[in-house]
Amino acid sequence: LIIPFAILLLALVQIGVQYQQTGDFVNKGVTLKGGSTFTLTDGSVISVSELSGFLATAFPNEEMSVRTLGSAGSSISLAIDSSFSEKVDITKLERLLVKKLDLQKNDYTIEVMGSSLGDRFFTQTLTALLIAFVLMGIVVFFYFKSPAPSFAVILAAFSDIIVTVSIFNLTGIPLSTAGIAAFLMLIGYSVD
Repeated sequence: LIIPFAILLLALVQIGVQYQQTGDFVNKGVTLKGGSTFTLTDGSVISVSELSGFLATAFPNEEMSVRTLGSAGSSISLAIDSSFSEKVDITKLERLLVKKLDLQKNDYTIEVMGSSLGDRFFTQTLTALLIAFVLMGIVVFFYFKSPAPSFAVILAAFSDIIVTVSIFNLTGIPLSTAGIAAFLMLIGYSVD
């Protein structure tokens, strides 16, 4: 058990450093911390690297990311996630992109997610995770009639989630609502 506990300890240290530096234990995506998503319906109008460079120049102090949305291995559209939630900032972004890419109104969509909705969802998810851990322990205790297997199952699920959160942080992948569903599935995998 030395190796798994060492990995768990390193993951806890990484999460602690992340919390100290950013004030949050995980990199939250736009759907969890609020912001806007500008989606170009035709992903072939500009490359991801060119668009990223343009946005970094136009908005040097803003956190923005460009990603491709695809189907069956081919790129269909581009999505720009930003921390913009103010109408003024979104309008500025829209004007710049419309001018640079010569877009029409039906060439793009804009979605805005408020920070309070994302915070509430994240809080409810953490509550659901806690309840899942408690119920998981009760079911395993009921099945084995011993506290040792219950503790081992809860520790294994806890370790899997903590190490995965740490890897998320190290790779810089932002956690979204879809990622939370994956974490919930990870609990089931751990119990199995």
